[in-house]
Amino acid sequence: MEAIREIREIDSDKLLINIPARFRKRKVEIIVIPIDEIRTDQPGRFSHFLKNPIKIENFQMPSREERNAR
Repeated sequence: MEAIREIREIDSDKLLINIPARFRKRKVEIIVIPIDEIRTDQPGRFSHFLKNPIKIENFQMPSREERNAR
């Protein structure tokens, strides 16, 4: 999925967005969210798991033969 993300300071009630040629004649979704309303108390998925790994009791890594079995 291609996406364009920009963060801008808005001083008026109008916004001009330059769209790349590859987006022309396609349906696009435009979302405008004030940054001060974006929740920062939710941890990012990936960084959350790096800081809080899942603990599995009695886990044994499969042998090379078991991992490569078809």
